[in-house]
Amino acid sequence: MNESKRANTPLVHTTRLSITGMSCGACVRHLTRALDGLTGVVHVHVDLQRNQASVEHLTDQADEKRLIGAIDAAGYRARVEATSDGESDLAESTAAGRSTSCCCR
Repeated sequence: MNESKRANTPLVHTTRLSITGMSCGACVRHLTRALDGLTGVVHVHVDLQRNQASVEHLTDQADEKRLIGAIDAAGYRARVEATSDGESDLAESTAAGRSTSCCCR
């Protein structure tokens, strides 16, 4: 690929997040919809057993803070575990005072 095309190609980034507050399949669906609805999100995989979410997103449209914000808004807490560029940002949920519990309750 020539350099001019490469410069115009959006970079897909994978962020793995640790999630607190999920307890059932409905929580997984709720969180998947919340993340998948963000502009720039390419693919979402939420793992209930590991309490993790893996999100592929375009770096120029969605960043870790937006992902965390969507998780907070859905009623869960999250922190970044790892990113595809090897850096772990300090992005963490700010919903410290909010109760995190199953979306069904």
